Amino acid sequence: RLEEGYRDAFAALQADPESRETSEFQEVVQDMMAFYGSVSYFPFLLEGYQEDVLVGNRSASILGPGLFAQYETPVRRQNIRRQVVSECLLQREDCSGERHAAV
Repeated sequence: RLEEGYRDAFAALQADPESRETSEFQEVVQDMMAFYGSVSYFPFLLEGYQEDVLVGNRSASILGPGLFAQYETPVRRQNIRRQVVSECLLQREDCSGERHAAV
């Protein structure tokens, strides 16, 4: 769901040459945060989802990844579980070839 949301947010920026930011991905991130709000564990970092992007030759923002700034990295490394996307739906520096986005 994250990868689809990020791809769709980027596509929305591509479709509107005047747009400098989109909150479509932010809504997906907020839904994920709400889901984890009722359990004792939660994602604390998004990898491969940049907020500042280049769309053609213009700078733009995909809002959402910054919401995780409020969370701290768990003290015990054994408490960290990294979930990697199986496929990059939007090819980008942090999600292409052998590199994949992760939570």
